[in-house]
Amino acid sequence: FFSSRRRHTRLLTVTGVQTCALPILEDNAVNVMLLEQMLSLRPGYELRCAEDGAQGLQLAAGWQPEVVLLDMQLPDVHGLELMPRLRALPGMATARYVALSANAMPQDIAAAHAAGFDAYWTKPLDVQQFHQGMAEQVARLPGAG
Repeated sequence: FFSSRRRHTRLLTVTGVQTCALPILEDNAVNVMLLEQMLSLRPGYELRCAEDGAQGLQLAAGWQPEVVLLDMQLPDVHGLELMPRLRALPGMATARYVALSANAMPQDIAAAHAAGFDAYWTKPLDVQQFHQGMAEQVARLPGAG
């Protein structure tokens, strides 16, 4: 179940709505399912998933997404190490990077912002705050309205 979900792309769009390329770099299948469900409530996202940093780098290199949802505790790399590597890929410098973590300590949040993350969202995610945060990230993309 989990591996097959990671390998496909979901396109959540309606006619006339611009699509935002959005990878979910998350190793927990339940968290991925919850994120997919929350995103399915709003059209306009092309979702792809990776369950570790290596897959995430490969995915981003071939796709150049616009907003990256990045779990801070992936099995092979910490989000603080992975995000600069993602940002250094061609076409990824202007992407928006959102840290996802159950760690809500001020020093964790400060470290993520200092490393260049655009936002830090703590799990469990509130649906309304999630959608508001996603709208803010998309609005800050280069060329956004």
